Amino acid sequence: MWAFNRPAPGADKPNMRRYIHMTLKVIAMIAVASIAAVGQEAMHPSGPNLDSRYTVSDTLLALGDTLQFERRLTNNESYALTGVYLMENLPSAFAIVDETVTIDGSPVAFRADGPTTSQAYPGYNDYRWTIDSPDVGEALNRPLNPGEQLIIRYRVVSSDIGHFALPLHATVMYGNSTGLFATEGADSVRVVISLDTADPGEDRPLPTSFQLVSAFPNPFNAEVSIAYKGTGLANKMLRLEIYNTAGRLIASQSVKASTDEGILHWAPDLASGSGVYLYRLTADGTKVGGKLVLIK
Repeated sequence: MWAFNRPAPGADKPNMRRYIHMTLKVIAMIAVASIAAVGQEAMHPSGPNLDSRYTVSDTLLALGDTLQFERRLTNNESYALTGVYLMENLPSAFAIVDETVTIDGSPVAFRADGPTTSQAYPGYNDYRWTIDSPDVGEALNRPLNPGEQLIIRYRVVSSDIGHFALPLHATVMYGNSTGLFATEGADSVRVVISLDTADPGEDRPLPTSFQLVSAFPNPFNAEVSIAYKGTGLANKMLRLEIYNTAGRLIASQSVKASTDEGILHWAPDLASGSGVYLYRLTADGTKVGGKLVLIK
């Protein structure tokens, strides 16, 4: 039922782009219509002995933590796979902080495209990793040969809390002169301030160590104050950590609390530009945090 013939060698790039666009429209319809667990993806058309897998490290993420995506494509057929690329739609709040592409454990050249604003999903960005370009004349020429396994890993952080759908991911390739793609239904990731607490507005309390944590002024310019109040905090070590949206720790301080409430301060250095930052306050193993907006 699902068969797409690859344009002949030497076909011009506009025809190739139209072919890819048509394929992705079909992928989008299938992905939206089905909801399935993350794992092995269905191949279209069915029949080829190929194993395509999509794995997310977790479905619950604390603000400032990283989430890893892994894509595996194993060629168990007798022919090579060409024109291989993988695509992903991610919420605009997500930022990719690193990515690796290997075949049988060895790094290979690839082209990473994105983020570009998604036309199909408002509030989402499109990403694509090309290993063997379908465009005639492009330098990326690395087919996936019989018996080889392609692995793409990328880590993301979120700049906001919420429940985020992962609406579409797909692997596209050509094998035995036939267009193939693998995809499975949507999944979702929930980002909270801390894995020890609930989102603001929910009817669940903060951990017993903290009854109140707030940052002011926020947005801020030169310095931000982070106030805390809780139970059993006196004489405990408090650790304040500041992260950028790439998940990199840029500042930290540890102090011994003299009472159950107090205020900590962060004054960004000159290298810290305007934007969103994440703070995390830890006491006796309990963590809470939130978002800061620096305006210079």
